[in-house]
Amino acid sequence: MQGKDFASPPISVAVASGRTSAHQRDACASAASESADVEKTAAPASSLDPSQVLGWCVYILRCQDGTLYTGCSSALSRRLVAHAKGSAKYTRSRLPVSLLYAESVRDHSEALRREAAIKKLTRVQKLRLCGIT
Repeated sequence: MQGKDFASPPISVAVASGRTSAHQRDACASAASESADVEKTAAPASSLDPSQVLGWCVYILRCQDGTLYTGCSSALSRRLVAHAKGSAKYTRSRLPVSLLYAESVRDHSEALRREAAIKKLTRVQKLRLCGIT
């Protein structure tokens, strides 16, 4: 990927209280049920090569300030280069970013639905999805 290393040392994460609202639990259950409905390839970034992800995917980035960014793309490698160059609005002021998670989905519509479901999760739930507890 043109000399850019997207892996960065783990940033310490402050875990919020374990309490969740009914809406948050429903969003997590919805995301889990959607995961079971569709055959997908999902992996924490530590075992993931972005160039191996083909077709539509949903991904989670960790920004320099510790925030999480969720997005979808049909070309993950190209999108990560765009994030690294600062051409993505949210991550531009939060560089560098590191890929935490990527999940292949079957089409654009499914990618948008899955992205929306992940965005409804709490930070702790997103980190758990990424394999970080």
